[in-house]
Amino acid sequence: MYTLEIVKGTDFLNAFFRSGLNCTVLALTLNTCAYTTEIFAGAIRSVPHGEIEAARA
Repeated sequence: MYTLEIVKGTDFLNAFFRSGLNCTVLALTLNTCAYTTEIFAGAIRSVPHGEIEAARA
C-alpha cells in the first residue's frame, strides 16, 4: 500500500486515511465543494459588466 511520508508521520492522518469510508467521504466532499464553487463562479461571471458598474455608482 502506497502512503505519503507526511501521512505516515502523523498519527491522526495515518488513522484517518486507513479507513475506506473516511477516504470516500473526503473525496465526495471535495468533489461537491469544487462543483459548487464552479456554479457560484459561473453565476458571478454571467453578470454583465454594465450591471456591475451600475451597482458601484
